Amino acid sequence: MSYCSMDTDAFSSDPYLGTTQNVVVKLPNTLAGKGTTEVNSQKCQRFICLITRQGDYAIFILSSLRTPCLHSDDLSIETVLPVDENLKTKLEPATKDKPDSEKRFVLAISNDNQGYKFELSEGETIQQFFIELKQARDLLSQNACFGLPSTFMWLEKYKKKKTHESENIFEKDTFDPFAHMGINMSQSKVTSDKPASFIDEMSYASDDLPTMRKRSSSKDSLDALDSSDFTQSMETQHRSQRLFGITSAILLDGEERSTLGYREKLLKYYLDKRETEFTRATAFRVFCGTWNVNGQSPPLAVESLRKWLAADKDPPDIYAIGFQELDLSSQALIFTESVKEEEWQRAVQPCLHPKARYRKVKSIRLVGVLLIVFIKTEHVDDVSLIDTDSVPTGILGLMGNKGGVGIRFTLQNTSLCFINSHLAAHQEEIERRNQDYKDIESKMRFKQFYPPLTIADHDVIFWIGDLNYRVDMDINAVHTFIKEEQYKPLLNKDQLLKQLGKEHKDVFRGFKEGPVTFPPTYKFDPNTDMYDTR
Repeated sequence: MSYCSMDTDAFSSDPYLGTTQNVVVKLPNTLAGKGTTEVNSQKCQRFICLITRQGDYAIFILSSLRTPCLHSDDLSIETVLPVDENLKTKLEPATKDKPDSEKRFVLAISNDNQGYKFELSEGETIQQFFIELKQARDLLSQNACFGLPSTFMWLEKYKKKKTHESENIFEKDTFDPFAHMGINMSQSKVTSDKPASFIDEMSYASDDLPTMRKRSSSKDSLDALDSSDFTQSMETQHRSQRLFGITSAILLDGEERSTLGYREKLLKYYLDKRETEFTRATAFRVFCGTWNVNGQSPPLAVESLRKWLAADKDPPDIYAIGFQELDLSSQALIFTESVKEEEWQRAVQPCLHPKARYRKVKSIRLVGVLLIVFIKTEHVDDVSLIDTDSVPTGILGLMGNKGGVGIRFTLQNTSLCFINSHLAAHQEEIERRNQDYKDIESKMRFKQFYPPLTIADHDVIFWIGDLNYRVDMDINAVHTFIKEEQYKPLLNKDQLLKQLGKEHKDVFRGFKEGPVTFPPTYKFDPNTDMYDTR
């Protein structure tokens, strides 16, 4: 922030201010950052100036054509507010999402017609601004007492000089991104000699990811693609994004990653506002199922699996099926191949809903934790950018007897992430379960992107598995409530719901669980429908 006075050429070669109009205090970098204004939760840089002319005062709010503002020619007047009896100002501490050493304030300025909020850093300029503003108001009162109220007619020419009549600077644009680029989109299509395979421009085996080689191969997944096809498709995608002026999330060798500038942020803001003009929303049904199989093989009667996987009348568009304790043998901790995995993979697919056909998107296994994702064949062409990762949280935080696996992909223009986890056991290990969740959430990285994507980077996240949270109640009382189908008392003692209900919870933040209208499904004596009697 700085103090200055400006002459006739203060803002432009076409004079904005006359010789009798001076800047008393200028507040640069205001609102949400070093100086920005918040519009529909979008933060944009603005400058505030307190202008005086022959005893009258007005607040000018200016915007810059580029960030940082390098010259006065970059500035344009956005709003002019006279300092009159209708002007209201309020200064209060800013709400902090993250702790930092810099003290910040929110300045609210409004009159009968419009209002703005600005986020400011603590400094002498804020104090000076309010001192000058108070003097301006005192002078206004004095002039009114002497019968000399201002009409502020001198502000009319500045209101006419506002850069845009509408806040939407793209209002008259027609959405035709290829009209002036000379791009032949047919050249960007990647083909394959394998008619039955699906081409995924992002899924590939990276040499610097040794952990991937320890997972199940998932050979019949949608992302079967040889390295030459991947290289060509990635370069084509990257080149097209540069023509659009968009920084690609994937960088080729020798290129540096840059952040979005003011122009790109502004463009994204207005594109988001017009999203409904050039997009369509599609509803998808997702089936999420989880089963701790206790090392057992699939049931010989496939009908029992079908009752689980095809319980609804209408088929789902996506299946996310998670298993835990798939293989309890000691060999499962060492070898990547598992007979039990092959058994369950073969058993599941024939039992999917009979009214639809499905393709496997991907599967991933970490010792006994297996996740399989299927999608309707009619949606296969809308799937892209498939990736997987796993995080062990078992013995010493390294072994895979506990942990989580994840599969992510993009469906049309929405990114989906599915997590299957097996957290720490035992009634008293609540904090250990919480820590397992935190480890999976913080350590899982989909490394085929640069920078790697986290779980939180996705539009929709589904988290399933054997979370192992228990009911804090005597076992006999639990059995009584189950027999009477009174689930509310059980839910009131549910450890997971207690975590979700905490005001400052740090586990499963933002997740929502559907209503529980069925009895507990764990655990039963093997091959019976009787709850564990041990």
